[in-house]
Amino acid sequence: MVGLNGEYFGIDLAIVREFSALRIVTPVPCCPEHVVGQMNLRGDILTLMDIRAALNMPFANVRNGTSSDPTGKVVVVQTNALKVGVLVDDVFDVMNLQPSEIHAVPSAVQSLSEEYLKGTAPCGEKMLSILDLPKILTQGALIVNEEA
Repeated sequence: MVGLNGEYFGIDLAIVREFSALRIVTPVPCCPEHVVGQMNLRGDILTLMDIRAALNMPFANVRNGTSSDPTGKVVVVQTNALKVGVLVDDVFDVMNLQPSEIHAVPSAVQSLSEEYLKGTAPCGEKMLSILDLPKILTQGALIVNEEA
């Protein structure tokens, strides 16, 4: 379970490789706003993505260059050949959800970002939205058009 802009989201652990603190971010010139930059993760260069645009949320405030955000977190995910770091505000917990606990997205929550949600599940007094992260990363709003 991760936090983005005060909301709870779930990510399938099958694609999660690790969780990391946000370190020094090196900007990549001429990239769209959702490509935050790159980070050195134990000698590997990891591209950082901000998925908030696909969820109709404002982007994170990440300081580029030599400073890092001491509170930011990165979820390292791998889907097929794509390995990226996804910026999140917080990493809360690992939960095991049974299929019977997952409900359809309520019509009051439905929006353009609904196509990137697999469902919802109760999490204490809040609702947890379950992300279809492979779809977010490989389709639609976050595709980088190399010809543009």
